[in-house]
Amino acid sequence: MVGLMRAYEKDRIYGEVQAKAADRSAPVGVIRALDAKVTALRFFESGATLPPAVERRYTTRFPLATTRFVVWELDLAHPAPGRWLPVPIEALLFFRDAAGERVIQRRVFQTAAPADRSNTYHMDFFGWEDDYYYGRAGSTTQSPRRWLPGSYRVDLYVTDVKVASGSLEIR
Repeated sequence: MVGLMRAYEKDRIYGEVQAKAADRSAPVGVIRALDAKVTALRFFESGATLPPAVERRYTTRFPLATTRFVVWELDLAHPAPGRWLPVPIEALLFFRDAAGERVIQRRVFQTAAPADRSNTYHMDFFGWEDDYYYGRAGSTTQSPRRWLPGSYRVDLYVTDVKVASGSLEIR
């Protein structure tokens, strides 16, 4: 019975991912629970450790030969929430090629806004250190196990609402 429940849960999650992959709506740009406005979705390259904020080079173009992890950073403008407020962010990485556009990685990042902080930023990354996040996208093909040259899109969801979207290239 446990195996059936796990299979059901997996199928449900893959169905949700497929629905989001088909979502072509514009991001709303706000997170209502936090009374936050999205001010930016930016990208930078990183290795195993994050560079300090002053050393980050934000870009939408990354070199194929040297790119390890692409970090997304979601910048929010909001008042201090007065309590620790969870902000679960689901990030979908799309790849576009001659065959079309498809989700190739899915990550869920559990973050929060501290009670006394306003104007926060939240970040996570995509990379190919393992295939776990490729598998979570519901893919039925073998993982490429590396960045492929081409165009990518990142959509960010908070409680199933698309709050931000941005594009990048790997060349």
